[in-house]
Amino acid sequence: MVTVIIGIGTWSLLRESLSLALDAVPANIHPAKVEAYLASLPGIEAVHDLHIWAMSTTEIALTVHLIKPDAVIDDLLLVQINNELRELFGIQHTTVQFERGDTSHPCKQAPAEVV
Repeated sequence: MVTVIIGIGTWSLLRESLSLALDAVPANIHPAKVEAYLASLPGIEAVHDLHIWAMSTTEIALTVHLIKPDAVIDDLLLVQINNELRELFGIQHTTVQFERGDTSHPCKQAPAEVV
């Protein structure tokens, strides 16, 4: 009986630990919604190389490449992205790479249809 109670009580912790070990996208994060949000930002033409993973059971990280043809590194936009990813999706750690989308120097991670 005690074993069953412990098993039931720790099942969610076991699932979270397995998910962490596999670098899976946390269950409460919908990558398509995150991508749609990023694509809707002003000046952003495309999104690629989006990765979302749990760093722990309480912290989520994201890396992404954003095509921004004007080539301006916009600190205000970066602050907005970081704040809104935290507020809307609970993603605390973000790394954003801006690219111009120059076809003569394409990003190696971008699918052919993005470049």
